[in-house]
Amino acid sequence: MATIRDVAKVSGVSAATVSNVLNQRADRVSAETRDKVLAAVRSLKYRPGPAHQFHQTVRVRNIGVLIPNFAPRPLTSDVYTFGVLNGILEAALMREWTATIYADILWRENGQSIRQRYDGRCDGIVAIAPSKQRDSIPVLVERGVPIVQIGTTAWIDGVSSVDVDNFAIGVQAAEHLYGLGHRSLCFVGSKEEAIAAVERLDGFSSCLEDYQSVSLEKFAVGSEADLERIARLILESEAKPTCAFCWNDGVARSLIKVLSTLGVSVPTAFSVVGVNNDTSASDTNDLTTFEQDLHTIGVQAATMLIDHLLDEEIRPAIVRLPAQFIPRSSSGPAPQLDR
Repeated sequence: MATIRDVAKVSGVSAATVSNVLNQRADRVSAETRDKVLAAVRSLKYRPGPAHQFHQTVRVRNIGVLIPNFAPRPLTSDVYTFGVLNGILEAALMREWTATIYADILWRENGQSIRQRYDGRCDGIVAIAPSKQRDSIPVLVERGVPIVQIGTTAWIDGVSSVDVDNFAIGVQAAEHLYGLGHRSLCFVGSKEEAIAAVERLDGFSSCLEDYQSVSLEKFAVGSEADLERIARLILESEAKPTCAFCWNDGVARSLIKVLSTLGVSVPTAFSVVGVNNDTSASDTNDLTTFEQDLHTIGVQAATMLIDHLLDEEIRPAIVRLPAQFIPRSSSGPAPQLDR
């Protein structure tokens, strides 16, 4: 494997300059030099070690798992993370690899903390539901780190991803609600423009375009506090939507609660569909939703990463797995509106 001296030779600078670039010491190198060094890092697939920067690095047979947030009970409080992590750990341990968990929120300062926390400790990264708004993924890619993303479609060339087929979920949600007689529909997505939400909306709206006399309104949620405002907008809309497809179960359940406080019964007066089948919630048994095989997603992601680390000729891939539709009592026939 490449050493820091190899990077220095290819980029035509000293090893000390390479170290300055890798340690984000922007005041000591020009932008042109930095670009040359990072290009050499990528071409040589150089992985710096945590301490002995001038020695050849070795594979540590450890994958990093990047979770989106740090919170009390960080695993059990998030059903999605817990589910995929089970699969990741199983796949890694079956191959006699280990895993280290990192929180994306701690990786800041323009990549400096990535340098301190990651380099030499992991051979690659599985990133769970990473956000396009954070710089951790681009910085890791810039450093030539192999990455497999979970819960999103990869948006950077050279990165793999594993997720459900979000477009197909949107299509099936539209078919279900249209089949129940709903002709005025709405989609409640994310203000952060999560890729999964965008893909679900694309499938939902694409399917509805094939039907006649159908209207679709779109709303975006930034926080749970937004939902009462959005619920009122839905109810006051001239189009008078009779149902909502929400991009995840959390939004769907919260919308149902807000509608209840406003005197709107579900599904008699309004139908709601979510995604995830979050079994941690007490009212999940009432919610029409889509179930993801989280364990399989985790196994697939870790397997793809380890296979690539052992054979770099394996190219990055976008994998989309099917989700299971689970119709329940939160969706019903379209009402005869008098509001």
